[in-house]
Amino acid sequence: MSDVKSQDGIGTNCPHSSAQLEVRAESKGVLIPRMSASQRNAIGSPADGLLVYQTDNTPGFYFYRNGTWERLMTSTDSGGGQGGGGNTI
Repeated sequence: MSDVKSQDGIGTNCPHSSAQLEVRAESKGVLIPRMSASQRNAIGSPADGLLVYQTDNTPGFYFYRNGTWERLMTSTDSGGGQGGGGNTI
């Protein structure tokens, strides 16, 4: 038995070969799963790179890396986006 590898597309019949999933739209975005901090922390064995939007406490995008949930900072959080060593979006 061999593994069959392919890409999936939403809004496209020809997703980019480097993407497992490509979403194309001209008037809509992608909504990342939204949850509270306690719901986020209850995720069992999260994969590195898992992304969620936390809705309470300090709301924002959080990703999982090396056993820790890290918040993606905005330019406002980092004082205008000039460095700071954070994960700035």
